[in-house]
Amino acid sequence: MRKILLLLLTLAMAISCVACGTQDTTDTTDSLLTPTATPTSTPNNTDDAMQVLVKISDGAGVIQLGYQPVSVTDVDQDGKYTINDALQCAHNQYYTGQGEGYSSAMTEYGLSLTTLWGDTSGSYGYYVNDASSMSLSDTIKEGDRIAAYVYRDQVGWSDVYTYFDQIQVETQENSVTLILMGQTFDNNFNMVNTPIEGATITINGAATEFVTDATGKVTVVFEAAGQYVISAETTGMVIVFPLCNVTIK
Repeated sequence: MRKILLLLLTLAMAISCVACGTQDTTDTTDSLLTPTATPTSTPNNTDDAMQVLVKISDGAGVIQLGYQPVSVTDVDQDGKYTINDALQCAHNQYYTGQGEGYSSAMTEYGLSLTTLWGDTSGSYGYYVNDASSMSLSDTIKEGDRIAAYVYRDQVGWSDVYTYFDQIQVETQENSVTLILMGQTFDNNFNMVNTPIEGATITINGAATEFVTDATGKVTVVFEAAGQYVISAETTGMVIVFPLCNVTIK
């Protein structure tokens, strides 16, 4: 609901947090596990539906929906497929909490989020294909990736959106190389993609010895075949946890 205001208030905080590491907050993903998402309703698989992937994080940073497939229709009947449609459909198909999981409303800032995964704080962010979007009315297309989250820092709104260069990997090798990037701001307040250095990789919610280098790159080694949820945690900044689902065959 306050996305435009929050973005302006975040600029200075984001620069200082990333460049100087002055914030004392330490992220932890001990409870970060992508749930086995089972649709709670049957998607509308009509000819006018499109398929996208949706990721949703709650106010504690926990990824409640980890890039799960969502069948999107023009829910609000505005003649186009939008972020609002995708998030509404994602909640219709997966949300199992109490009360209303998702809502939006027209405000002085335009169409704005008012409830996300049951959270009504009014402090949210959303991205399409790892690029910031300014409006729920922004259009989307087949195969897009939509990520929405509740701000954890609701004082300085310093949450840094981070992402891996891959969200899904299947390999017969025992290792995977990923690059961790973050959306930050330069000295001219332009949004830039910045490598996240010194982030500790987590596997299925547990911290490992693998740490990203100055270019954000890290090679994660696995001891056995299986399916793994890869994320990262940092010291010195609040981040929106990234996600990569890895299958070692």
